[in-house]
Amino acid sequence: MTKAPRPTRDSEVLRQASRHLFYEVQMLEKTRERLNPPPTDDFTRNTLVESFVVHARNLIHFLQPEGEMSSDVLAEDYFDGGREAWERIFARVVEFEDARKRANKELAHLTYDRLSRPEGRPWRSVALGKVILDGVDLFVKRVDPTLQHPDWRKEGGNRPRPLLSETIVPDHTGPITDLRTRFLP
Repeated sequence: MTKAPRPTRDSEVLRQASRHLFYEVQMLEKTRERLNPPPTDDFTRNTLVESFVVHARNLIHFLQPEGEMSSDVLAEDYFDGGREAWERIFARVVEFEDARKRANKELAHLTYDRLSRPEGRPWRSVALGKVILDGVDLFVKRVDPTLQHPDWRKEGGNRPRPLLSETIVPDHTGPITDLRTRFLP
């Protein structure tokens, strides 16, 4: 069975959808920032981790979809040539698969798999967030600027706003020396 082609979206729909993408990026940045160093009380830490994971999962799906629905907003929608064009720009990130699976099993779905996972296994939010935001940075640099919602622009400026990935300090678990290393212990 051949998969149906994705619907083509007009420029205004893509521009409006990019506003929601901007929100996802902001939330990922802010939760990542607040997790470094992690709060000491369990409730606040868990709330921030869950928010980070939800937004990370959404952005991973945007950049590297799996099992997508026709209504999902994907990076490939913004490029002539769709998925093939986007895959020439963005190389698959193997670690995204691990993060997606872990988010699905440990947060998005109530599963029996949780029983066999060690308690307190940390999400390396700085490293994972950096890789995701690098993908978003690449998207922003390559996408037609007319398809970006004005929220992507600084007031009075014409450049994409700098992402937190350029300014954040390393994980509390240690410095990041190589982004190709696994970020999910």
